[in-house]
Amino acid sequence: MAKCLHLCFVLMLFFFIGIANLQAQKWVADTIVVDFGNEYRNTASFNLFEIIDSRKVDPSFISVYEQKKWLFFPVDQIVKTRLPLTQSLRNYYSNDTVSNMNFAAHLHAFYIRNLSSLTNRQLILYSSIELSKIINADTTFLGTLYYSHSINQKKKTAVVQNYNLLLDEWSSRFTSDVLSVDQYVDQLMLDNFYHFRRGKHAVEKNLYVKTELFGGLSFWGLDAEIWFSEPESKHSFNRGIGIMRYVNQPDFHAIAYGSNVKTWNYRLTKNWLFTNKMGLFIGINNWKDVKTIDHKFEEILFFNCSFTQSINFNTIDQSGFIFGLGVMEYAHYVIYHRPAIKLGLTLNVAYKF
Repeated sequence: MAKCLHLCFVLMLFFFIGIANLQAQKWVADTIVVDFGNEYRNTASFNLFEIIDSRKVDPSFISVYEQKKWLFFPVDQIVKTRLPLTQSLRNYYSNDTVSNMNFAAHLHAFYIRNLSSLTNRQLILYSSIELSKIINADTTFLGTLYYSHSINQKKKTAVVQNYNLLLDEWSSRFTSDVLSVDQYVDQLMLDNFYHFRRGKHAVEKNLYVKTELFGGLSFWGLDAEIWFSEPESKHSFNRGIGIMRYVNQPDFHAIAYGSNVKTWNYRLTKNWLFTNKMGLFIGINNWKDVKTIDHKFEEILFFNCSFTQSINFNTIDQSGFIFGLGVMEYAHYVIYHRPAIKLGLTLNVAYKF
């Protein structure tokens, strides 16, 4: 009897898991549709006469993020514009009463990231757009605009409204940029138009492969990093990356991982970049004195925090080798042991694909 009940329980469990998986597959197709502002307002200051979309996605796609169904099952939520993005932009930037203000746009990137954490909920619109002006039958290439425009989501506001708000804010900024670029205002106010590269074609986001060696009087270690980086659109920009760390201390070795190590970057010149990196790491250690001292199981856990300030040779919008020097403030803690705070130097080498 007990075996029969056990068998029934297992069969029911598999049944419900199967139903859940089937439902999850259906939920993957769930789609949110947003409007690109008032697409038929007919009050634009210029016309986007020609638009090319080079994105390798659905023509209406702008975002995807993970939702929880029944508070458990992860489901991809897709966000699209009501019309193909090129058509939405063409409708939005259309005005028959405007003359000699016809432009062409080439979309290399246009997507929104929906980021959520315990303290912050953001929507960030990334885009790379080549801009040209059309005069009679001639087309003159002007340059490329890069954006990383963000808003904070309000908890009591519907997701659709947050997306619409971000698109409205971006479209207003794009309108101002196109008019300013047409009047060469960017050449008079270079700092305000850092996100515009006059005469330069669009670059793709870069793949970084990086190794950083660090050490002090009684410790040394190595960081291994790999991540994708969007083209720079601001003098100051942030990145969140995963890092695998090895540390060699006098009494133990440790391997740790930081899942979202924050880097704050500031562009000093075309070739030099200042970076401030802050990471929290959790890992395991291997004691060197295990033959003489009986360590408790909890002492295998390793907690590490570090701050690194470095100057890096990193040419903007260009692939190749990168290197930098810096200083590190380093702290670690192992259960039953006194926390340690140390200072060290860093040397990093990377390649930007």
